[in-house]
Amino acid sequence: MTTALLTSDLLFHSRIVSHGHAAGIPVQVVGTLESLLDLALKEPFQLIMVDLTTKGVDLDQLAPTIATLKAQHPQTHVVAYGPHVDEQSLHKAQQADCDEVLTKGQFDRAIRQILDRYAKNCDLSARAEPEERP
Repeated sequence: MTTALLTSDLLFHSRIVSHGHAAGIPVQVVGTLESLLDLALKEPFQLIMVDLTTKGVDLDQLAPTIATLKAQHPQTHVVAYGPHVDEQSLHKAQQADCDEVLTKGQFDRAIRQILDRYAKNCDLSARAEPEERP
C-alpha cells in the first residue's frame, strides 16, 4: 500500500512527498477526486491526504468519494487539511467522514508524525526504496 495526496499546490506537495521519501513511503499525487478514486479502487491506499483548497475539486463530492473508498477499503485513513479561515470547507471534510481534519498549519506541523504513524502500520514491502546517491 502507498499513500495518496490530493492537491494542486506544487510547492507544499513537494514538502509532503519529500517527508514521505525520507520515511521510505511512496506518495502518489493526484489533482482530482476522480483520479484519486480511480487509483484507490485499483490499488488501495492506507493513507489519503486531502488538500481542501485543491483547484477544481467540488467539496460536495468529497463525502461520496470517501464513502466509496472506505466501502472498498475500510482500513483507509483520510486526513483533510485546509485554511483555518475556511470553516465551511473544514466542516464539509468532517461531514465527509474524514478521519482527521486539520488546519494547514496543524497539518504542516504534524505531517512527520502522520507519516511515521502510517509507516509503522504499513507493509514494509510496499515502502519506497531509498534513492541512491553517487
